[in-house]
Amino acid sequence: MSPSDLGSQSKELLLVQDDEIVEVPSGNDLAVLQELADSFGDIGALSFQGIRRKLGLHQETLSRSLRRLERDGLIDKCDSDYKISRKGSEILSRGKRKSDSNSMPHVTFPIPILRTILPPQATEFEIESALSHKWFGSLRWYGSSRGEDGAILSWTTDDGKLRLSARISDGYLTVESEATTKDSMDIAIKAAYEIFDHVSKAFKYRDMIPSNERQGSSLIRAG
Repeated sequence: MSPSDLGSQSKELLLVQDDEIVEVPSGNDLAVLQELADSFGDIGALSFQGIRRKLGLHQETLSRSLRRLERDGLIDKCDSDYKISRKGSEILSRGKRKSDSNSMPHVTFPIPILRTILPPQATEFEIESALSHKWFGSLRWYGSSRGEDGAILSWTTDDGKLRLSARISDGYLTVESEATTKDSMDIAIKAAYEIFDHVSKAFKYRDMIPSNERQGSSLIRAG
């Protein structure tokens, strides 16, 4: 089939590179691919349950979408998590409609809740390992990313409406939330301190945190 025949097809196709014709995902597959791109881009990965909670998809529906996307090389599976591939990123970039460029996306700015100094003996990888895939209060594991500025770990509620992130960078642990109501902020604050306590206990057990560890933390509440 030549590129000139593409317009007659019922499904939208896209010429990517090296004369390869790739079908643009649609429906649930496109929603999953877009979620992977919007969350951390190609430097992070999301868990199966994290994607399911955020998109509200049935488990079997999500499984089928992930299998198709992985089969087509649009996503990569990293242990038990998923991340968008370079090919998937290119598909989204080239497949974006011109009308989208004129729309203004809804932007939510994270609110800092807690910031604490990490024990100097602990590495970012050790802190990340202590928190990764753990649950805190009503917040469930969502996914993580790692870049030049450190690591970001994220959790979300079952309904996907509240997201909490922990940033590990330059010897600090900073917990941020995208809470928009008093109730959701209360949930976020409680979970933030549970994260702090979990890190404290994990490294106190190894005699890595001094007894005055809590002096390095601060609470910031929204007015």
